Amino acid sequence: MNTLKQRIIDVGAYANVTPRAAELIQKFFLDLATQDDKDELDAWMNESQANETMFDLMIEANKGGTGAANATDARTNLGL
Repeated sequence: MNTLKQRIIDVGAYANVTPRAAELIQKFFLDLATQDDKDELDAWMNESQANETMFDLMIEANKGGTGAANATDARTNLGL
């Protein structure tokens, strides 16, 4: 069985999670991201399928948490 943790590890080998991308993701999940941050995060996700998949897996991993991740549809918070 391919666990969520293993899927994140697998995608992590291909996603371009730079320190800036990590900061944007953190701000998003803490519900501290400005619209400019959200736009930059959206651009990062559009750089590659791996980046987008990584973000989706993080949403899945953080469901039931606080902040933006707790939204019914977290992608709505990005304006997608």
